[in-house]
Formats: sequence, C-alpha cells, structure tokens
Amino acid sequence: MTEVRYTGLGHRRSHPKSRLGCANCKRRRIKCDESKPKCNNCIKHSVICSFSSSSQPSSQSTAHLPGSSSTIRWEGCTPSEVPTISQNTFPWGPMTAELMHNYVTTTCATFSDNPILEIFMRVNVPRIGFANVHVLHMILGLSALHLAKFNPTQEQSYMDQADRHYQAGLQTACLLLPKLNEENCHSLYLFSNLCTSFALARGPVPGDFLLFSDNGPAEWKTLVRGSQPVFDSFGDLIMNGPVAPMIKSGVQGALLSIVPLPEVENEQLARLRELIETTSTSPDESQVLNKGLDELFRLYSSRHVTEGRKTQAQLRSIGIWLYRASNDFTGLLQKRHPAALVLFAFSCVALHGLSSNWAMGPWVPHILSAIHERLPLEYLPWIQWPLQQIGWIPPMDSLTFILRRREMQASSND
Repeated sequence: MTEVRYTGLGHRRSHPKSRLGCANCKRRRIKCDESKPKCNNCIKHSVICSFSSSSQPSSQSTAHLPGSSSTIRWEGCTPSEVPTISQNTFPWGPMTAELMHNYVTTTCATFSDNPILEIFMRVNVPRIGFANVHVLHMILGLSALHLAKFNPTQEQSYMDQADRHYQAGLQTACLLLPKLNEENCHSLYLFSNLCTSFALARGPVPGDFLLFSDNGPAEWKTLVRGSQPVFDSFGDLIMNGPVAPMIKSGVQGALLSIVPLPEVENEQLARLRELIETTSTSPDESQVLNKGLDELFRLYSSRHVTEGRKTQAQLRSIGIWLYRASNDFTGLLQKRHPAALVLFAFSCVALHGLSSNWAMGPWVPHILSAIHERLPLEYLPWIQWPLQQIGWIPPMDSLTFILRRREMQASSND
C-alpha cells in the first residue's frame, strides 16, 4: 500500500517528474513529453511552447526601453507569431463574465489589506483593463487561478483558462514593449505588477523559491525587476497617473516607523549578526547581509502594532521585504550562502502569517524545504527557532537526505 503522509496541504497523486519539460508544463505542474519544437500539451491547449522560442533565440521579444540600459524579456513571446488582439475580438462569453464577476466581488479584495488599495484593485484596475486588453487578460487570469483553488472538480478547467489569459496578456504586452510611450507606460507598469501577483497565486514551481532558483534567476524576482525599466523611463508620469495609488501605498508602508520587538524576537534576530560575521568572506558581503538583516527587523516590526501587541504580517509589508531584497542578496542566496539562507528562513515566520491567504498558502513549506535541504549540516541549528515558530517538520525524505549526508561526512573523515 502506498504510504500517505499528511502535510496539511491536502493530498495529491504523484506523477512522474520531467526535469527538462517546457515552461508551460512546469507552470501547470504536469508531465511534459518534451516533444520539439512544441510539446503535445501546448499543442492541445493552443499556447506557445517555450521549446519553439528556445530554438529561435533571435526571435524572442525584447525591448530596450528609452532612457534605460535595462532590457525586459518575456520568454516564449515571438512577435511574428502573435496575433493582433483588440477589444472588438475579445472572447466575451459566460466564462469570461464569470471570471470578471469573481474578480470584482472577491479576488480584488484578497491582494491587499489596505482599504484604499482594495478600492483601487476593485474599481480602477478593471477600468484600466477595459481600455488595455493585456491588463484585462491578467485580471481574468488571476480570477481563474482564484476559482481553481476552491473548485477541485473544475480545477483543471480554471487552470487552463488562467494559462490562456496569461499567455494572451504576454503576447499583447510583447507587441507594446517596443513602442513604450507616455500613453501605454501606465498599463504596462500595472501589467508587470499583476504578473508578479499571478506568479505568486499560481503557486510554487519545482526548483524555484521566489528569491532563488535551481535553474538560473528566480522567476518571481525576475518579474519584479521587469517593471523597473518602465518606471525608470516614465516614473514621474506613473507616479501621477492612474496607477499612483498602488505605488503610494507601497511607499507609505516602506516609511512606517519600526516598532520595538518583543525580547525573544529581538534576541533571535540580533544573534544573526554573529552568523554574518563568521560566514562573510569580505566587507561587501557583510554589508549586503547586514542590510538584509535590517530589512528583516523592519518586516518583523510590521507584525506589531505597538510593543507587546502582535498582529499578522501585512501583505504590503511582505511585498516590500521581497521587493527590497537586493540583487546582491539574492545573488548570495543563489550561491547558497549559509547566512543568506538563514535570513530567508527567518522571513518565513512572517510569511507564515499569510498562509491562510489563497495565493500564499503553499509557499512557506516549499521555501523551508529548499532551505533545509541546501543548508550545510553545521548551520541547521540556526533555523530551529523559525521552524518551531511555524511548526514545520521536515518531510521524511528530507531527513533521509540529511542522514545520508552525515554518513558521507563520517566516512570521509575516517
């Protein structure tokens, strides 16, 4: 009989893993047959397969933005293959109406705990979407993901809808990027931010852990950086345009004063300075890690209204911490630096406060499992406190992996 272990995340039948599958199959967490130039799953669902784009790197959609040396790239978008989409040909129907109704009545309220931003998501974002089809596709894609989470019998149908709207939104955005201007900068900036929400809501992908990945740059962090060139080029306009409430909410959250932490939390975070000192190989590396720890203090502070009174972490505060994780810090995570991994594990204590949110639930165990497996054995005691606060227990296969590492170390010492 197959052993079933309760993880608190529900049961799911296991399927053969495909490490070399296309991006769409990895995103949907299904087995890819790896057929080229297009896998059968992508052909079946009429979406662009990343295999076809990888075989034609010169055709990938890239845009050098005015006033910036940065480049935005959305993989899988080949402008020559993208059909022109307009509101006149948008596929309105019962399913589209259902997705829009769900968004304006429910989904829009789940991405912010700030009343002003909630109104912005419910009223302003759909208005922008009706005038900009790429934003409209992202709205419907997010709504489809939301419905998939709570309708097990129709999960695959809604996931297919989410993928189709996501792909259609990317295709349209790819056509606009080379023509970035004062008119479309607002919608493209909003679109980029909705993409990051989509990546969170879609859930973890094997080998990708928000801020670091086993396969190059982490997808979510790459999407976050995608909006920066747009803002660098037209920041003044965007700050005073239709998406200004979204930006100002984040600025206000970043400027909140730091509340003194309870003694236990303050001691646990303060002792991480010692870990940084003992693991840093250069002053620059130490500076990056200490800055990351300072941001961690701010994140923990957001969980306390006043000293001694605790509340759950705010979505806005979590987003600010993830957004402000510097390229240098994520670079250390990518290199599996012990102190960086420990700091990321401590951030999961705050992330855990959002586990009941439909978009965030699976991320904490996914991230902790990755950190636990990649952290050298001698540094595992450093993450015991966050693990205890969260109540996370390493899965048996992870414990087996650690025991095997210990056996290998013991044999090499002999």
